[in-house]
Amino acid sequence: EVDPPISSIWTGFGANGKGDITIRQVLTHQSGVIDFPGYRKVIGNTGWWLDLDAIAADFETAVPAWEPGSGHGYHGVSFGFIMGEVVRRVTGTTLGTTFRSLIGDPLGADIYIGLPAAFDDRVALLLDAPEVTDPVTAAYLSLFTQDTFTARAHFCDERGIAAMAEPFNDPEVWRAEFPSGGGIASARGLATMYAALAGGGELAGTTIVSEDSIDAHRAEQVRGPDQVLLLETRYGLGYQRPTEFVSLAPSDTAFGHGGLGGSLGIADPEHGIAAGYVMNQMRFPVSTEQTRAQRLVHALYEAAGA
Repeated sequence: EVDPPISSIWTGFGANGKGDITIRQVLTHQSGVIDFPGYRKVIGNTGWWLDLDAIAADFETAVPAWEPGSGHGYHGVSFGFIMGEVVRRVTGTTLGTTFRSLIGDPLGADIYIGLPAAFDDRVALLLDAPEVTDPVTAAYLSLFTQDTFTARAHFCDERGIAAMAEPFNDPEVWRAEFPSGGGIASARGLATMYAALAGGGELAGTTIVSEDSIDAHRAEQVRGPDQVLLLETRYGLGYQRPTEFVSLAPSDTAFGHGGLGGSLGIADPEHGIAAGYVMNQMRFPVSTEQTRAQRLVHALYEAAGA
């Protein structure tokens, strides 16, 4: 069920005009809850990212940046934390634990939302993106350094989003259950999860979800100007769908999600294709450039004759 108000599950979330916001509106980035007052205080504060009670309490103080349901804009940080708290209140366990028990462990997929310390030696440290010289890309990245919806939704201050390696290379941050930005996976692990989705919810005899659920979640819910990213975006329930500006794959039936710096995971049931791409060298491509992930995914479709 995605249409009940979140406040029916998490009472405190209903404060400050959020009482009627539904799970669907968060999954489709329509809630307007992109940050909370004083969010900059938690930038660089590792303890906050590890404290789910503090995170929930701060989002209870949030005020929607626009009238919920009146438009959509990518909820870069808040999306995962809000849904994580819903899962915690419904199941009694954290989203990271729930993910491993229902998806990661059954599939044997190397994907973690909150990495166990035993796997620290497998983590490739991030490298910040090279300096951007393309004027269009530079102008776009400058939006992350100002008091804009773009910066607020990504919890950025005047330093912007270009220098993200240092905070995310901290092993304590790897423990954080930061669902919309802190997942750690191998390419094979990511591809394994999406292969199950491309296969109707089943992979190698293990079923993680029904085909009907996949169809419901990948179906387009919103499309149009994104109030945060300032370009056309298209969302199902949580998943991105391809557009001219967010080209997940050379197929309109693909769904999945990209990640900061260039990572990507997709599934395409109609063509029987799934892919995962991860990297540690982050990059912001110029406006006319095909990304590394796009080049690989296009080559995969060509090789498959799709």
